[in-house]
Amino acid sequence: MQNRFDTHVCLISKEATPNLTPILDEQFRPKKVLMMVSAEMRDAATRLEAICRRYQVQVEQIAVQDAFDLQALENQFFDLLTKHEAENMALNITGGTKPMAIAASLVFKGEKPIFYVHPQQNSVFLLSTNEPPIE
Repeated sequence: MQNRFDTHVCLISKEATPNLTPILDEQFRPKKVLMMVSAEMRDAATRLEAICRRYQVQVEQIAVQDAFDLQALENQFFDLLTKHEAENMALNITGGTKPMAIAASLVFKGEKPIFYVHPQQNSVFLLSTNEPPIE
């Protein structure tokens, strides 16, 4: 398998594994991670950023003002997608709040690939394709 996406958009939550798994995998590792971070998740994002940097992955933390305001989140994801539209980018839908995941999926669907990390199965599911899971 080759590196599929240069940039991962990650929704930060307390559970780091779903965001770390694709970053630590040598074949799936992105060059850059855009972290969507609520105020409550700043510490978790900082820890994740330190790990990413050890693996030479660039990181940008993007502040989320209200992780439960669906309309504001949709607008923010739309702006993010517009700013990075030329990039080989995918959305890791696994983390964040439910409204963050819903807003991100509404904006990314049909525009950029979306994937889900199943930590118990150690698999990445590409939701935007019919491809089998990536182990």
